[in-house]
This record gives sequence, C-alpha cells and structure tokens, in this order.
Amino acid sequence: MDYFHSVTATSTVVIIAFPLLFLFSFLWISRGNTNSKKTAPEAGGAWPIIGHLRLLGGPQPPHISLANMADKYGRIFTIKLGVQRALVVSNWEVAKECLTINDKAFATRPNLACAELMGYNKAMIGFAPYGLHWRQMRKIATIELLSNHRLNLLKHVRESEVKTSLQQLYQLWNKKKSSNSDKVLVEMKRWFRDVTLNVILRIVVGKRIPNSYEGVETVKWKESLDDLFELSGKFIISDALPYLRWLDIGGDLKLMKKVAKDLDQVAEEWLLEHKEKRAENEANSEEDFMGALLSILSDTEEHEADTINKATSLNLILAAEDTSSITMTWALSLLLNNRDALNKVKQELDIHVGKDKLLLTELDTKNLVYLQSETLRLYPAAPLSVTHEAIEDCSVSGYHVSAGTWLILNLQKIQRDPQIWEDPLEFRPERFMTTHKDIDVRGYDFELIPFSSGRRMCPGYSFALKILELTLANVLHWFEFETPSGETVDMRESPGMTNRKATPLEVHITPRLPTFVKTSLQQLYQLWNKKKSSNSDKVLVEMKRWFRDVTLNVILRIVKSLDDLFGISGKFLISDALPYLRWLDIGGDEKSMKKVAKDLDQVAEEWLREHKEKRAENEANSEEDFMGVLLSILSDIEPPVSVIHEAIEDCSVSGYHVSAGIWLILKFQKIQRDPQIWEDSLEFRLERFMTIHKDIDVKGHDFELIPFNSDRRMCHGVSIETLSGEVVDMRID
Repeated sequence: MDYFHSVTATSTVVIIAFPLLFLFSFLWISRGNTNSKKTAPEAGGAWPIIGHLRLLGGPQPPHISLANMADKYGRIFTIKLGVQRALVVSNWEVAKECLTINDKAFATRPNLACAELMGYNKAMIGFAPYGLHWRQMRKIATIELLSNHRLNLLKHVRESEVKTSLQQLYQLWNKKKSSNSDKVLVEMKRWFRDVTLNVILRIVVGKRIPNSYEGVETVKWKESLDDLFELSGKFIISDALPYLRWLDIGGDLKLMKKVAKDLDQVAEEWLLEHKEKRAENEANSEEDFMGALLSILSDTEEHEADTINKATSLNLILAAEDTSSITMTWALSLLLNNRDALNKVKQELDIHVGKDKLLLTELDTKNLVYLQSETLRLYPAAPLSVTHEAIEDCSVSGYHVSAGTWLILNLQKIQRDPQIWEDPLEFRPERFMTTHKDIDVRGYDFELIPFSSGRRMCPGYSFALKILELTLANVLHWFEFETPSGETVDMRESPGMTNRKATPLEVHITPRLPTFVKTSLQQLYQLWNKKKSSNSDKVLVEMKRWFRDVTLNVILRIVKSLDDLFGISGKFLISDALPYLRWLDIGGDEKSMKKVAKDLDQVAEEWLREHKEKRAENEANSEEDFMGVLLSILSDIEPPVSVIHEAIEDCSVSGYHVSAGIWLILKFQKIQRDPQIWEDSLEFRLERFMTIHKDIDVKGHDFELIPFNSDRRMCHGVSIETLSGEVVDMRID
C-alpha cells in the first residue's frame, strides 16, 4: 500500500533481467519529465525502472527513511516507484493545503493489489475509491456505529470488556505469583490487543474470543489479521510495474489470496449466523453492526450486499483492533521509560478517583487526554497516511501535481517538527496542558493529525480515543508496572501498514488496589465463570449474601460469630427489662452471648498477640494498622455500650420532663420517611438527592437523614460504610 518493505536482491535481479519489458515504462517516465510546469523536486538516488524502491528497503521502517530524505530534500518532494510518481509531504502547512484546498483532488485511493485481493475488490471503506459506494458506506458506518450518539449507547460494552480483561489479568497474576515475590511477568502487547479486539468484536458481530493467556490459542484467524496488515504495508512490485503482476515476484499475491480466503471464511460464518437468527426472529433492539447492515444493504452495481457487509465489518474490526492496541502499547512503553510521568499519572488517579473505586468509567478519564495526545504525537498508529491518489491536476505549495500522482503524508515527521514542538523527540505530556493546550488530535490542527484529516480521515477516531482512555486509565489504576531489572523499554519500530513495536513489551505487574476489592470481585467472577453455560452467559446469583460478604470482608471474616452477635444485640432481653431475673437466663441468651464473646475474643487475642510480637521485633511501620496504633495509645478501653441511649441526668425534650435512667430509642426509619419532609416518602427516588434534597447527606449534620445517628454516640464507621457502598455500586454496574 503506502508503506514499503525491502525489495529483495532476487527480485531486483529478476526485474533487471527483463530490460525489454521495462522499455515502455522507462520511456513513459522520461516523457513525464518533459512537462514544462514546475513540479516538486525529485529526491536523488533513483535507479532506472524501479526508482526509489531500494531506498525504502532494509530493516528501517519506510516512514523513517522518508523522514531522513525530507531532512535532505525539504518538506515536499517526489519519489519514483516504478512507473508511479509519489508526492511526499513532511510539513503541516503543506499537509493542510493538501487536505483542505485540494481535499477533493486527493480524495481517492490507488488501485493496489492488496485492495483488490484482500479488500473484497475495494469494497472495504479504507481501500474504496472516491465515489458513491464509499460515501454511502462511510455514512452508514458513522450513523450505525461511529457517531457520538452510538458510541455513548455502546459505553456499557467497552466498560464490560475492560472490566473482564482486568479480572483476567488479575487472575493471571494471582495464579503465577510465588511465595517469594508478588511480581509476575506478562506480555502487555497481547493483553492490549485482546481487550481491543473483544470490544470491537462484540460491537460489530456480537462475539468475543478467549484471551491469549487462557492456554493454547484457539482463534487462528488472528494470525490472518497480522498477515493482512503486514501485506498491506508491503510494497508489491506489481503495483509499481503492473505488467509484471502475472509473475507474482516474491509470492505476495499468492499469500494475499490465502489471507483473504481465511478471513472471508470467518466473516461468512458470522454472516450466516446473523441470517439464521434473523430468520428465527432472534434479532433485538441491541443488534450488532453486522445484523443492522442486513436490514440496510442491498445489491449495487459494484458489489453484492453480502460482500459489502463482510467487507465493512472486517474493515472496522481490523482498523480498531490494530491501531488502538498499538497506541496503548506505545503509551505504556513511554511511561515506563519516563517514570516521573508515570508517577504523575498514578497521583492524578489517586487524587481524582481514589484507590477505593474499582472500575473507572469514561467520566473518570478526562484528565488523561494529555497522555494519549503526546503518545499519538510521537508514535501515530499509522506513521504514513493511507496513500491518496490525485483524481485531477492540482497545485500544492506552488508545484504542479498531475492526476494519478500518489500522495504520502509522513505524519510522524510532521508531528515531530522542532519549529512547532520544543524538544520534539522528548515525551512531555504536560505540553498539552500548557503551550499546546489548544491542539487536539481530531483533525482540525494539522500540527497533530494522527488520524489524518479531510474527507479520508479515519472515521473511527472517536471510538479509538474512548477505548484508549478507558483501558489505559484502568490498567494503570489496577496495577503497578516495572520493567525486568529496571531496564529501559526497547522503542524500536517495525515496518508495516501500522507502527507496531518491534519487540514484546514484557513487564512485571503487581496489584495497586486494596485486597478486599480484588478478592470479592474475583470470587463473583469465578462463580459466573463456573456456572455459565454454552447457551447463555447469564448466571443467577443471590446478591444479598454477596453484598454482605463484601462489606464484612472490608473489616474481617468471622461470619458465624458476627451473625450471632448482631442477632443477640438486636433482641430485647428479659434480663434487661427485669434485672433481678437475670440469674435465670430465661431463653438462654446470656449463655449464647458468652460463647460469642469467647469466640470473638480468641480471634482478637490472636491479632493482638501478633501485633505485640511485631512491635517487640520492631516490625511496625509507617503504614501500621489501627490495632497497632492503639497499642501505643491505650492503657484501658471503655466497655462497649448498646445503641440505646440512657439519660445520665434529668433533662427536657420537646417540653417534656425526662428523668435520669430513662432509655432513649430513636426510630430512624420512621424519621426518614416523614411525609412532611419527603414527598412520596415510601417511593424509591434517587433523583431527589440531585434536586430538592441535594444539600442533605448521611453524615449526621442533617437530622432528616441520620442512618448512622449523630453527635457523640454517632457510628464512627460512617466513612467505612459509605466507602463499602461505593465499592458495591461499582460491582453491580
């Protein structure tokens, strides 16, 4: 396509061995040079017939080779690719001219082998020439999937898949950690890819796949995705010298056909399943993209409806999966090589979100925009724009450009311009909060166009940004990351259509969140995973028990004894009403109390002994728990009191005399359902706390709502209770 791998020595020999076949092309190129109009300067080093192909070969990615050429030949120059001439732009002002004034002139795509063989004969949106088919399919894709409205409706899918992937990563850590170390080595490129692929698969075709850590890889067609990107970014000799296509030099055309066949088989199965469901009336209001297309598409002069459906669905999956996972890989790599920036990100998460919140939502990720912007600036997922082709003569930067000329925008070179970006090779996310705070990646600021701009701009940029923010924020929230032995991450890039990291991203992970958050969620997930069936992923659970377990696990796990304690403490006992009959222990409650007290005291005594031993061995630290702190403070502890109050002196309440010794019982539920305060007081209306009662809270200052009591004998654990409630709320999203 527009990214060029090396032409092998064998290929070059074959080409030169047929000079007579090339005579026509040589004369054609020479004829083009006689044009009297001023054209952009041509880079030096071109060979006869093959032009600059050899300069784009070797292990160095083409965008780096073209960037080096720009340093020598300027911000706009041309290169020869066989019989084809290409205009290379490495400056934001020239790029702006191409994609605004000349946007329509450069609106089509070249006729490349990969577009024909792997793009369903150019039915894929990304490969499609400018025309009716492209306009219609871009419009449908935007309305049905990529608009902000649709993306908001699909928010639950993104959040669900990110949560599932985090749970799986935590399970991997829990499984592989050892008694000697809680650090576990994982390869994050695969994890980022699995997250993104499952999000887009669920949205487009309603499916998900096993992650790469669940044993032997079962989804073989993922390899075909890799091959497609590699072949699409590889220059095929037949694209430069079309009359040699029949030779298939290098065997790339044969491999393209195989990849196309493998992917089409998968897409055909998906489409057949959707048709069967539709025939059985199983389609629903939350229908995925492929299902929606069945209702919209019809055959056209260019393509059949089924072909368009498969091509468009695969195109969206391919584009979203690769580019998003690549950017997240580079982002984490940059953070690991810039620990100060990583620490700032974690500090922001702790300040604005806190470690007590399990899953971050898209509302929590707004402050991480600067991170993704700087990552996309340094390492755009597609460092060279998808190749444009001029459909008519035009003028760029004062130079004449003939129809048929290819346009290649070196996005990475543009975004590292030292005249725009101070220290352009440095990773400085803070620049997007200061000097460049008004620049974003959405195609309006040509100094930063990782998704390109104009008519052929990537239509899925909003989806990419949302999945980037959500996934990165959550994985940085859940885990600490370190490189093995503290080494620097290898930042070498690999050739191809997209800018993949050349080496794996292997890091050590350890959890950041409190243990109770991870453990309770893990247990619920394991229950679901155990009970789900092949027919349904829905599992019936009794949530009262789970909510109770979550709250109790925040403090301790002595479930049986606590049950007895709370049960007995809430009873009105005869011995309390008639103290002189206490010796009879009518009902046996006192005996039960003594047993519960003994059981709880045994546990508490063990804890206390452990703390004393640690203190004696000087193992106490700055993060000492509450019991350890009490050892330093207390000599005696007052015995506990019941929630019933008792008057210690005579007093007056609401004009009535109350004698010393009288018990006080506050009926909270009755108070909090007062119809004079609460409209429709028995109705469940959350919104009242966002409107008419927005200034009332449960912390004991507003006596219309005092579930934890108030004043001296108020429940001291109110903060823990509200914290546990927040955790539970997150878990039932």
